[in-house]
Order: sequence, then structure tokens, then C-alpha cells
Amino acid sequence: MSDTPEILERLRSEPTISIPDYARLLGVSRASGYTYAREGQIPTIKVGRRVRIPSAIVLRQLGLDTEPRVENSQDCMISGTVSRDVARRGGGTVPIRKV
Repeated sequence: MSDTPEILERLRSEPTISIPDYARLLGVSRASGYTYAREGQIPTIKVGRRVRIPSAIVLRQLGLDTEPRVENSQDCMISGTVSRDVARRGGGTVPIRKV
């Protein structure tokens, strides 16, 4: 049985998603999901030793987002990674100033 509905529910309720769950949503192998993350094809954040993908980015990628998009993606990026505050809120509605 497909666990896609369960993954989508977690995607909408949690600030980040695991790489294996991301790969299942795309219909690719787990190894491909990690390759996409390693090559920077999908933005990731480190949470301790774990690498996670912000849910808002995945929702946007799948066309399921309901929040307004950020005009300038650099407002949400710090050194090429999504800030913890943005990831925690699950979206890019609060701009973060570069220092």
C-alpha cells in the first residue's frame, strides 16, 4: 500500500521532511534523493546530524503551496541554506536580513 497520503500529511504539518520521504513523493530511489540533496538540486538544512528538506520548498515544488512566495529568494537564504526560523515556520514569509 502507498504511504504517499501519510507523507503528504506530515509534509503539511511538519516544518521539514526527510530525504527518504522526499524521494518517495517524487517516485525516485532513496539514493537518488540523497544525490539530489548532495548536489544542491534541493535546498537542505542540517538538524544535528540529520539532513532535512524544508516542507515549504517541497510543497512549492509539487504545486501544493498555499502561502505567498517570497519575492527575493535571497531574503530567506543565509550562506545558501534556509535559516532555522524560516524552516521552523514552514515558509518564506519572514525575510531574514543578510549580515
